[in-house]
Amino acid sequence: MIASFKDHVRKTGQPETYSLITTKQAFDLDNAEILAEFQVDRKKREDLRAVPCPICSPTSPKYLAGYLVWFPQERVIRAIGRECGKRINEKWDREQYAFKKRQQQEAREEYLEANLHLLPNLLLDYSAELARADAQETVWLAMRRENPAIAQYLRSGMRSGYLSVSERLNSRSGIAMTTSAGASKFREVRIGFCVGQSFVASKNELAKKLKQQLEMLSLFDFGNEPNRCFLAICDMTTAEMEKAERAIKRSKVVLDQARSRLDDFESFFSSQNIDLINQWAGHPSSELNFQLEIANNGNRFKVRSHEFGYTEIDLTTISLTQ
Repeated sequence: MIASFKDHVRKTGQPETYSLITTKQAFDLDNAEILAEFQVDRKKREDLRAVPCPICSPTSPKYLAGYLVWFPQERVIRAIGRECGKRINEKWDREQYAFKKRQQQEAREEYLEANLHLLPNLLLDYSAELARADAQETVWLAMRRENPAIAQYLRSGMRSGYLSVSERLNSRSGIAMTTSAGASKFREVRIGFCVGQSFVASKNELAKKLKQQLEMLSLFDFGNEPNRCFLAICDMTTAEMEKAERAIKRSKVVLDQARSRLDDFESFFSSQNIDLINQWAGHPSSELNFQLEIANNGNRFKVRSHEFGYTEIDLTTISLTQ
């Protein structure tokens, strides 16, 4: 009936002409229950007038935003203005609040019915991204362990998203640099924008975050059979439903963010990005000169510097974007 009423209002703009409601004036709202809220399109009404309200204005225009309300004592349904109930019953605020809570609960149940049986697939996605995060953190920890000064220099240099060097003012390009002492004799020259900085400059706790979300999601894994998941929802308390809904929604956001970070880290090893870093690190103004190289068909990451020598890092556990 509610769906039929809303369809009638959407098509005609005349809630008062729906056959299953009464327009007889109401004087008592005790125990009245809001069934639905609706909005009337003024352009569909004669002379663009608002809708009469059977509570406070039964014969003259009153509202465009309304509630469909059940009156149990009279056993009738009325369409009234959204705020009109306050005129004859101080308890109306409570019913408006209760209606919103019912709406939230219905939306929560619908969300869980649509998403709970998909949780096993989400768990598989999380497991896959957790494996990627573990592998990437292992690679970067090896980089920090074998080349701590270079790793820190990269972290600092890549933080702004672009790599820059300084050159004297007679350089053809660059942005004039200033200091507290006034104009500088050097200019900042941006070599180019790098990729991979979101991971390289982070605290590298992505795997921990993914594992926490995975453990939270596992609490609500009832399999991928919709009927079984529906029965599980029926057995949940409101608090448990809220927790499950929050966990699923939050997990989808975290998963998208994680994928972006992980893809960014893999793109760090692209040939274009490595060339850019080498140009930056090999510049005469660089505080720390070194060279990076991807070798053995992407299986080895080689780091060379006059100051710290030569190291190799295994890349076989990660996928590279070339």
